[in-house]
Amino acid sequence: MHLVRKHEVARNALVKGLHDYMNMLVIQSSTIGDMPKYPFITYTVTSPYLRLGQDEEYTEKENSTYQNRHVLHYERVFSFTVAAREEDVAMDTCMKAMKYFRNDGVLELKDKGIVIVEITNATARDNFITIDYDRRYGFDVRIRLADEEIRETTDIIEKVNL
Repeated sequence: MHLVRKHEVARNALVKGLHDYMNMLVIQSSTIGDMPKYPFITYTVTSPYLRLGQDEEYTEKENSTYQNRHVLHYERVFSFTVAAREEDVAMDTCMKAMKYFRNDGVLELKDKGIVIVEITNATARDNFITIDYDRRYGFDVRIRLADEEIRETTDIIEKVNL
């Protein structure tokens, strides 16, 4: 069984694309380590697998052999949160990050087999830290992926003489 699309590929494409566009640290949330310098962006996968419709099964000729292919379409939701010391910086940075997924990211990710389905509205996600607030704004990005596997190679009768 050969998996074409994996979580690591999708995650790395989203994180690298956003990092390059923002020129800012993008890290997984809820990790152990020192607090990075502001501003920074965290991400988490809130819904790793939302199945869509029916699987596709088809046979395809590749060179001189036939392969049975199985394709499963599903969606995944990533949540991105911008953390900053000041509210205006957090909000403006969040809006710029959303812009990446509406514009440049659409084509970059499509080339990697990832389709952006929805970008939610930005919401306040402030976090109280000891005696002060960590100003946070965030949004979710729902993407569509496909897993394709070659199940078996079969011989097909192309012509029958009666």
